[in-house]
Amino acid sequence: MADTVQLKEKTGFAPPIIQLPHQVSITDIDMPLASMMRFMIKWALASIPAFLILLILGAVSIAALSGLIYVPFRSALQGTSNPSTHLLPTLPQTNPLLNRLSVEMGA
Repeated sequence: MADTVQLKEKTGFAPPIIQLPHQVSITDIDMPLASMMRFMIKWALASIPAFLILLILGAVSIAALSGLIYVPFRSALQGTSNPSTHLLPTLPQTNPLLNRLSVEMGA
């Protein structure tokens, strides 16, 4: 306040004093039903891209976390004791029942 008085004495005018706005609370909105329905439909349509972005971020996060958790324990989960084989692809196990059926059918 003293700066404002000194500025007024030197220049002949003082800058306006800016007062902070008062706190406002809205108690009621008077809006026609058609306008409100139009607003709600626009709001719902605008939420679809946001949902897709969050879905993609969630999928990437889950994939990254599951990779961080699974890769160090992959050899233990597969029952191999050699940790250098965890990068090699695993071959599918043959089913003894299918082997017997193929032999019996003459294949």
